[in-house]
Amino acid sequence: MIEPKHLDEITVEDLKEHRWCFFYDEEGRYDVFEHVIPDSHPKFDHNAIELELATFKFRDGEEYFGMYGGSSSYIVNIDGEWIPFWYGVRRPEFGDIDRTKNLLGKLKLELPVLATAFWSQKAKSFNGLQYSDDESNVVEVEI
Repeated sequence: MIEPKHLDEITVEDLKEHRWCFFYDEEGRYDVFEHVIPDSHPKFDHNAIELELATFKFRDGEEYFGMYGGSSSYIVNIDGEWIPFWYGVRRPEFGDIDRTKNLLGKLKLELPVLATAFWSQKAKSFNGLQYSDDESNVVEVEI
């Protein structure tokens, strides 16, 4: 059995090998928002929020893997670096925008990118980095 992992420890290989879900730890050893468990764990629940493998297909046809964490949370792994396309209620900082622009430019990856979750098949297209403003409107910072 594979033990729970902290979200920062999850790799694309982990996502390819197992399904993962957020879980409630009655013993209080793990914070539900920071840890996930694999499908080989006895408390795995496919009805819980899953952290899914996702594919990211860029306009030029290049494809990368990443993760989908429910709602609009898509994060791609490019050359070992995790790049979020959804920032929740936080506007992406200039450094985040610049880092994403530079990485995509260096690899000649063109937006939009279509992100698709492997198990649920939920898909979303991104032209840039998205977040939710104070009035709950989705705002996209174009790259």
